Amino acid sequence: RGHLFDYSSALIIYEMCVEEPTAT
Repeated sequence: RGHLFDYSSALIIYEMCVEEPTAT
């Protein structure tokens, strides 16, 4: 359960970084 949540959070953060690479 916690692992799935961590994966989702990482995925969201990854997408944010990809869409806004300048928002390091």
